[in-house]
Amino acid sequence: MSTFITYDQPHVSADVPAEEPANVGAEQSSRARGLRRSRSGCYTCRVRRKKCDEGRPSCAACSKLCLKCDYVKPSWWMSMEQRRLQKERIKDRIRQTKMIEREGSMREYMHHMRETFAQRTQATVQYGGLTTPVSASDVSPTYDEIGLPPSQNFFLGPGAVQCGIDQTQAQHNARIMHEFNRPLSSFQSTILVEDRDRPLLTHFLDHVLQLIFPILELHQRRPARASEILRSLQTNRSYLHCCLSVSAIHIKTTMNLSAEQIDSDIMRHRYEAVSQLSQALRNCSDQHEQILDATLAMIFFHCSVGAPDDYLPDIPWNAHFQAVSNLINKLNFVPQPFSMSLISWIDIFGATMLGKSPQFAHTYRNRHINGTSSGLQELMGCDDHVMYLISEIACLDSLKASGRIGEAKLRHHISALSMQLEHTASADATLEWPCTSPGGTVEPQKLTASMSALFCIAARIYLRSLAPNFSCNQPSIISLVGAAAEILRYIPAGIRGFDRAIVWPLLITGAHSIPSSPFRSILAERASALSDLGDFGSFGRMYRLLQELWRLNDDLISPQLPSSATSLTFPERLPEPSQGTPGRSLRKQQVHWRDVMQRRGWGYLLM
Repeated sequence: MSTFITYDQPHVSADVPAEEPANVGAEQSSRARGLRRSRSGCYTCRVRRKKCDEGRPSCAACSKLCLKCDYVKPSWWMSMEQRRLQKERIKDRIRQTKMIEREGSMREYMHHMRETFAQRTQATVQYGGLTTPVSASDVSPTYDEIGLPPSQNFFLGPGAVQCGIDQTQAQHNARIMHEFNRPLSSFQSTILVEDRDRPLLTHFLDHVLQLIFPILELHQRRPARASEILRSLQTNRSYLHCCLSVSAIHIKTTMNLSAEQIDSDIMRHRYEAVSQLSQALRNCSDQHEQILDATLAMIFFHCSVGAPDDYLPDIPWNAHFQAVSNLINKLNFVPQPFSMSLISWIDIFGATMLGKSPQFAHTYRNRHINGTSSGLQELMGCDDHVMYLISEIACLDSLKASGRIGEAKLRHHISALSMQLEHTASADATLEWPCTSPGGTVEPQKLTASMSALFCIAARIYLRSLAPNFSCNQPSIISLVGAAAEILRYIPAGIRGFDRAIVWPLLITGAHSIPSSPFRSILAERASALSDLGDFGSFGRMYRLLQELWRLNDDLISPQLPSSATSLTFPERLPEPSQGTPGRSLRKQQVHWRDVMQRRGWGYLLM
């Protein structure tokens, strides 16, 4: 008999214990000496020479001004010149924040989102035991539909899930395809924008769009997507302003413009996009498709071009995605096929970022059992069934994080899912170089086979990391990391390569690599080959996260008891020293990559 585990969305507390306020007498003494800056608060208040209440996770001053609150010593603290530049950047941010407050708060969108959609009904999903043999078609369909609203199964039938567009657009697509040797910006004459924003629109069409869906273009879907995007730019004002804001972000990132030159454009269009979306939510009549398109663009486009240290105020991606989920669940809205594939992509990898179950995990489970495609491989390069299994692992991760599964059952499900992943990996074990010649045409089937193999290896590492007493030094993990490094030989690198399409497996593999692993040097070489493209978007954020994680984890043995400086970094993760053993070497518990993101305030969506 199969063992059932009931799970729903876990609640993982992100609260950080507040520290005691600074000594009042010390503050008075400091004031008497004429010093105005905080000497023990966050580094942002220190560089501003302001008092800090040392609130956690963000002090009152930083929270009020929408500034990033750093309690861990940031890189810009290393020299006086870097501090001066950071202080100027902070002044620019404060000025932009004040501008936004004058024009209206971005929280209006969140307010209307909550008013329009009540909190979605918590769905109870049954997690059935995975049986052997482990072929997807042989898995017993023991998953229950109890407690799931009908809208949870938001996909259409098997034949409907294609990354395409309506038949009504066929004639327009043919014209686009016929004239596709022309720049996309040559089709912008019907898009209404102010003259001052025309360069932003041109830049978006000619330079940003080509970065967004590299795998989709290989499948000759670019003309169809271009047609849809042009149509959305013409008819969807929120979508248009989102694209203009993203264009300004890309210009700022790649051309090293000063904040004064470009931040006002970024925030003006970001605010206008949210305002238009809020208006559509208030009306909420027949604009569901436009609301969905704009919201998905705000999530996906920004994570494709955003800088690792983007400091401008914005709504978190997961708040936008909650609106997407509400739109589907509460209004029984069925998105277009392409939107459904994009939602699945964001949902599955977004769940791994948060340590929660995907919103539509039950749908993916049913589609895995039935052998149904969701258009994911054509969209982002990974086999649909590997993605479905990553969804299952995210569910297991959520159960473990919330303490709702025992060790024995955890091991059982890890074993069962591991067998499924091994079966999926062995289905097509032969990998080939996808280019017909040096610099020649890329064959999509060969490329996606290699990418799927890499995602599968990363999924196996992710799964094994959930096991009790896991360590990156285990031979099986070292072997899997080495296998991932070997697979990278079959995926083209560089500016015209596809490293930006494999961010998630690079993150998972790199996070569980040891310092001597060849994977790290290979990743460094590929990051260098990307040049400026490796400095922003999901790849740039992923690599920055890995570098910070490696800095914290690589020196696991401390020759002495931790110093006061060390105790400021993840204090709860340092073991208590045993009495009578001063100077004894201590082993720190390995820091998880999600903990690094949380403590650094990095709300990244890495996909």
